[in-house]
Amino acid sequence: MDSLRRFIDCHGRPRYKESVIRFAIRAAALSALLPTTLVAAGCGGSRTAVTTIETVTAPAAASATPKVTTTTSFPQLVSHVESGVVRIEAQSCGGLAIGTGFLVGGNLVATVEHVIDGASMITIKRHGVVLGSARVIGADQPRDLALLKTSSPIIGHVFRLAPRSPQLGEAVAAFGFPLGLPLTVTRGSVSGLDRAIPIDGVTRHRLVQTDAAVNHGNSGGPLLAADTGDVVGLVDLGTTLANGLAFAVSSQVAEPLFRAWTVAPQPSASSACAANPPQAAPAQAPSQASGAKAAIAETVYGYWDSIQQGDYATAFSYLTPPEGAAVGGEATFISQHQADPLTSVDVVVAVTALSSTTATAGVVRLRTIAPRTGCRSWSGSYQLAYEGGQWLISRATLNFTGC
Repeated sequence: MDSLRRFIDCHGRPRYKESVIRFAIRAAALSALLPTTLVAAGCGGSRTAVTTIETVTAPAAASATPKVTTTTSFPQLVSHVESGVVRIEAQSCGGLAIGTGFLVGGNLVATVEHVIDGASMITIKRHGVVLGSARVIGADQPRDLALLKTSSPIIGHVFRLAPRSPQLGEAVAAFGFPLGLPLTVTRGSVSGLDRAIPIDGVTRHRLVQTDAAVNHGNSGGPLLAADTGDVVGLVDLGTTLANGLAFAVSSQVAEPLFRAWTVAPQPSASSACAANPPQAAPAQAPSQASGAKAAIAETVYGYWDSIQQGDYATAFSYLTPPEGAAVGGEATFISQHQADPLTSVDVVVAVTALSSTTATAGVVRLRTIAPRTGCRSWSGSYQLAYEGGQWLISRATLNFTGC
């Protein structure tokens, strides 16, 4: 049986390093037993060691946040757990890869191995704000699982891995950052159980099949039971040729590995690039890196996402100090938005100019709805500056009309 060859994963990093972030999807041949082409959200690295953990009986990594009751509505569940979902940015010699992770302890983040494969630096973010760095304390390429330890504890929802297999037809939800967008939630059901998929000569077993929509960037995100909020799987594989077909690593496969790595960490060495420019400035903007445009767009998306969620202090942090002063300071900025809070935001931007320290992002679509000002359709652009290791909004040149 021919094994599945992975060319591009769910966070957009090609298997064979032609480039780093591109959204072209190339299919690969599967055996006759699996007629649809699958894209691995999971590109493995050079590590081949497999951890044996069957005899480990240590307690779980951390006690989870109290579980959601069966009477909780789905929007309430999302609100309850979203603080525990984080964005992972893995910097390697080839560029920047983006994936998803979730808290299983105060300073423990679960994800899939291919998200952090070959990473020289791992950054954890939430709503566009850097929460800290992380290092790998356990990785298993054949099962495509990894556990990260953050540089400092993260306050947020701690997920529980489901102690049971999901049921066929059970309602589930996938959380992640598809295409580098802010946190996105998609709903679906369990459409298959105990799937075995051959990938790079190794057959992964006990995969959970789902019709919840996943895309590049969802890799490593939690697949939750929609009634309890327990994690039934970690998003791993997606398909390019068939709709409604994706796979996740079963929580029953992941839980004993995470438990073993928590008790006995198995750190992975950080990847070192073969050659580094001898006089490269550490804070220089990655204007030539393929992840720069995604980072710029993420600043704008994070700004509006924070405003929509009522987190105005975080939104203000996306502005440069001069721009913050120009809008009247943080207190004025917050009070203005509190007086007319947004109920809906639909935003898409595209980077139209980019240098080492400045960028322009044109508004492709921006529509806001608020109680007092109503529906507004905006046009114009944002100017951004690279300061302190991140892109910040230095000026907004916007005009609006009624929707």
